[in-house]
Amino acid sequence: MRILPGIALACSLSLGQTVAAPQQGPCTEPVPPGFRPFDQLTWDGPWAFGTGEAAPLPLPALDNSSGQLANGPVRIRLDDGTDGALRVESRPCGPSDDCAPFDCGCPLERDSYWIAVSDARGRSVARLHLWAAYGKFQIVPVDLIDGVGDELLIVRVPNHSSPPIGYDLKIWKLGPAKPIELGGSERVANLLGTRPIGCARWRTFLSIDRTEAKPRSITLRTDFGSTPCCRIAAEEADLVAGLRRSHVLRFDAERGKYTVR
Repeated sequence: MRILPGIALACSLSLGQTVAAPQQGPCTEPVPPGFRPFDQLTWDGPWAFGTGEAAPLPLPALDNSSGQLANGPVRIRLDDGTDGALRVESRPCGPSDDCAPFDCGCPLERDSYWIAVSDARGRSVARLHLWAAYGKFQIVPVDLIDGVGDELLIVRVPNHSSPPIGYDLKIWKLGPAKPIELGGSERVANLLGTRPIGCARWRTFLSIDRTEAKPRSITLRTDFGSTPCCRIAAEEADLVAGLRRSHVLRFDAERGKYTVR
């Protein structure tokens, strides 16, 4: 008697045997044009570079990308032209502390950091509060506007999230107890909308020409990274196209803020 294929399959399943699904081969599709391999575009390492006198070099920074509870010192030029020291420490906000603005989705006490700036004799010059999710941030002292003292470029994780939310940018001028906000909230790293989730990301690098007359501009250049076979959502096309264009943060003296041009 001739046994039909469908009956043979049913008999096999009734005997407790399994039928393996066809195996797909490994992905051989390259990353999208204009993208680096995903693992080459990390969110670690330097964010800000100095230009103008030689090849671009990373600017000295206090790098807290591993979420250290205390870090520093790093050199900072003070408004009187002398060198000072900048340190950070994770410490909760006390009842008498002013930790505003609460601009971070940071539910943990260890996300609360204090930036301490002292002069060459160890005397306090400034004590500023910073929220940073997971304690992940980088502070770059660099001379941007009037006077001889450094301002602070701060790149930090602004929120707890899964998948990760990326980094944003703050630009501060030192005040004795509160920073003077010169700009910020510009996102400088994030994931793109993709299938599967989280297989493509972007990152913006900051460049300052230290030979330029002050107030100095900040040039923004964005790179992209992806895994092979990553499908980028169609609605991300305008974002990618916009980020590919060069942008510059310029200081608006009337507003006292850096704005994108």
